[in-house]
Amino acid sequence: MQANPDLGLVPNGRGKDSRYVRRYNQDQLGNPTDLDEFLFGSERVSLAAYVPILREVQSSRCFYCGREIRPPANHVDHFILWSIYPVNLGHNFVLADSACNSAKSDYLAAQEHLERWSSRNRELGSQLGAEFDRVGVIHNVHASQTIAEWAYNRAFVVGAQTFRSKGVFEQLPIDWRN
Repeated sequence: MQANPDLGLVPNGRGKDSRYVRRYNQDQLGNPTDLDEFLFGSERVSLAAYVPILREVQSSRCFYCGREIRPPANHVDHFILWSIYPVNLGHNFVLADSACNSAKSDYLAAQEHLERWSSRNRELGSQLGAEFDRVGVIHNVHASQTIAEWAYNRAFVVGAQTFRSKGVFEQLPIDWRN
């Protein structure tokens, strides 16, 4: 079956699931822009539109190690892993050099990086949002922060290791929320 966005038909029953969730949760959902993406995640797509915005905000430096990044070594990293939350939200992204991005792999970033990411989004969230709007990419600073809290709480509860730097991993401290 081919997808037909006009009819809300999506292969594998996704359209039916979306309609059900929307119907019985309208009060909680309001009018989300893309319920399918929220429920099922988005496809991996080019993140090139984010690079100039992140380069400017981060002064062309790697979010994790602080070294200067020059193309093509700049990578857009999902701060909260794609494998945990497969949605491309602008405020979730950071610019990383290829070495740090590879080393971080499928780990959440350590507390020091979480603090810096949270501060960046608090201080520059509106500015970033305006830039994301300008280039037409989705973003939601509140959703990104909520997802981060959930992911880090889950990591803390299970004692997961987090990425501090290449080859250095650590568990979240008991006061990670501070």
